[in-house]
Amino acid sequence: MAILRILGVMILLSGMLLVSACATNTTATVIPQANNTYTVTATAAQEADATQAAIKKAKETCEQTKQQLIVMHTKSHYQGSIDRETRDIADNAANILGSVNNAYIPGVSSKYDYKVDMNFRCK
Repeated sequence: MAILRILGVMILLSGMLLVSACATNTTATVIPQANNTYTVTATAAQEADATQAAIKKAKETCEQTKQQLIVMHTKSHYQGSIDRETRDIADNAANILGSVNNAYIPGVSSKYDYKVDMNFRCK
């Protein structure tokens, strides 16, 4: 079973060599809520990057009014098109192949793989 998975990943990577890579980045949007609270939604290829983007955007929002950020609730969700384990195997294989061949080989991660919703207020 593991050999079939690895073979499938290698076939996927071979096909990806023909496609140009998309830049990996983050997105973050703040939406005002009731009672002087906000929700920021951030997405990224990695959970940590999405969390950092959410915190950065929330801090920027509070700094506009010279207030401190107070995080009330944070929720993270993986929403990638393939399961996490397969995605991580494919990305690791792309990194290894790229380093061996001294070339960039795109992985299967998307800037929308992880979504972080953070509720906060400024005080």
